[in-house]
Amino acid sequence: MMRRLPVTLWRHILGDLWRLLLITTGVLVVVISFAATVKPLADGKLMPLDALRFMVYAMPPMLAYALPFAACFASTLVYHRLATDNEAQAASAGGISHRALLMPAVITGVTLAGALAALNEQIIPRFLRGMQEMITADVTRMLGNAVQRGEGIELGGRWVYADEKVDVPPEPGSPVVSRMVLLRVVLLELDGDGRVRTEGTAEKAFVVLHRAEDPRGENPRGVLRLSIAPRNVVGRRSDGTLITNEVPMTVTVDVPDAFEDDPKFLTFGELRRLRDRPEGMNWIEQHRRGLAVEIARARAVDDLARMIREGGEARLRDADGRSVVVRASGLGKADGGRGYVIVPGASGVEVVRWSPGREREGDRFVARAARLIPADVPPGPEASVEFRIELERPTAFAGGDAVGGTRDQFTLGGLWPEVDPLVRLSGLGIDALLSEVDLLPKQIETDLAPVRSAASGLRDRVEKLGREVVSKQHERAALAASCAVMVLTGALTALRLSLRQPLTVYLWCFFPALISVVTIAGGQQMTHGSGDQGLILLWGGVGALALFTLWTFRRVARH
Repeated sequence: MMRRLPVTLWRHILGDLWRLLLITTGVLVVVISFAATVKPLADGKLMPLDALRFMVYAMPPMLAYALPFAACFASTLVYHRLATDNEAQAASAGGISHRALLMPAVITGVTLAGALAALNEQIIPRFLRGMQEMITADVTRMLGNAVQRGEGIELGGRWVYADEKVDVPPEPGSPVVSRMVLLRVVLLELDGDGRVRTEGTAEKAFVVLHRAEDPRGENPRGVLRLSIAPRNVVGRRSDGTLITNEVPMTVTVDVPDAFEDDPKFLTFGELRRLRDRPEGMNWIEQHRRGLAVEIARARAVDDLARMIREGGEARLRDADGRSVVVRASGLGKADGGRGYVIVPGASGVEVVRWSPGREREGDRFVARAARLIPADVPPGPEASVEFRIELERPTAFAGGDAVGGTRDQFTLGGLWPEVDPLVRLSGLGIDALLSEVDLLPKQIETDLAPVRSAASGLRDRVEKLGREVVSKQHERAALAASCAVMVLTGALTALRLSLRQPLTVYLWCFFPALISVVTIAGGQQMTHGSGDQGLILLWGGVGALALFTLWTFRRVARH
């Protein structure tokens, strides 16, 4: 005769277990969510009225850490009460073993593990996006607050400071989201070592946040684009060359959506797609664009050198659509620094600039020496291959006569190739761009070191992103698995140590569970930084907790 299942007892244990679980989880989540809200509120990134909404967004993400410990605490107290009230002994006397008593804990653990897995894969990333967007979405407000506090803000590789800001309401129906005018502006551009590469001041700068068309067509709403256009600029570069309005310092950057900056904001399906299309991360896309710009520069310089070598002149265009013709005998790499020497012909280096159809009315400069220097344009959405020509002791001519005397140096800035190779390269994916590096001519006159550096940096970042995706996927799975194990750990430890105080029993569960969570976090960071060997540590804590639980089960299963 088959013995009936103790459904009534299981229902009683499940009721107590879930009641205590919900209360404990609610208290922990509220406390942790409040703690997560304090810092952005104190930093001024959140308005006081936004704090409560931010706490609501923070609650589901906090469940990933609160739920395992709350489940362990609830199962410990419920099963400890069963043991101390002699209910476990009475059940054993009635033929219900301790193993049968564990069925409610097993059901709870499996349910919570599945729920936490679903939360980690679908719901928590979306709430994390909401938290991040509340802090970072309003870029113009952040910029305005920074100005009021006397601080700078980093945009597109440049730091922007201003004394005052004036808000300008956008026209109704326009794609402009918000705009403002900054007064008495300072612009700084730093190199990788933190040294100032370019500095300048401007009377004012127009800041516009607008929604532009997504060039890849992946976002039907378009992309948010921030433009800072300074006026009346005066400055200098680290090499001593001057900057004027003729050499623009406009900053244009795509404002990143929160979920495009960190894999933690992505769901399981988005993480899987990210491994096939890593440029979905903005910081990868920025380096993809940077490599495209470097390859395009190399192609453009090689084309200019070939035109001079074969025809004695090369053609460029300026921002006003005027043709700029450089007549020389060759183009070669400069000794030290970045740039190219324009080798003079019999009469020197000749530069002619005219408007279409008005060749005889153009400007003409003759210099003994000249340099072609690529402009340091940030690899933003509107980047282009830009050059400037520095003429040493040039003489200006008009109609065959010298005018204006001889200067020590004259710079023609804002020059572009007539056919920009970046137009084709900007639409290529990462693999295609890396293949373009191998196709560059071996005897190219261009300095290929920047191209190789950009390609190496892009490869390293794609590899780093792949490790981060793997670490995030395993971290989420390990947290869900640890939740199931912790419920059983609490129940088994309570049955084994029934004569101890409840707090003492919980501490026997808490510290192994804490070590498990710490090793999951440490293993995720190690996997992100070093590779798959970090998975040993990531899953090792869960495995050790499972072994501890199994050892406890063998002790309890004797009854």
